[in-house]
Amino acid sequence: MKNYLYLILIFLILTGAGYVVTKVFPEKIDFSILSILSTGSFIIAVVTSIVFFRGFKKSEKKGVLHTLSAIGLKFLLFLALLGIFALILKEMNVAFLIAFFVCYLMFSLYLLITFVGVLKKKNKNVPDA
Repeated sequence: MKNYLYLILIFLILTGAGYVVTKVFPEKIDFSILSILSTGSFIIAVVTSIVFFRGFKKSEKKGVLHTLSAIGLKFLLFLALLGIFALILKEMNVAFLIAFFVCYLMFSLYLLITFVGVLKKKNKNVPDA
């Protein structure tokens, strides 16, 4: 549960930063685009976390498969999100691409830290054979 609260915090920080950026540079990018982008990124991160934690609760072999599936799913969903925006916007400017990569990197970094932390805890509990 704590992990999802951190995801909500990252979402709120990114949305707030996007609001400030659109007020400072209103001609570069629209806030509605940034809010949809951050919401989509948040949903992708939640889905990835659900896949990871559901697989982690299962056996060790299935946990590894679910971890790899979660990472691959995250990449494919972010790629789909970028494709949808490419179809909608027709012309993606540099400001949008920077905003996309900031969202991607923030949520990916959080998921990486979470996954590594959980896997380290699990390895401490497993005795050496």
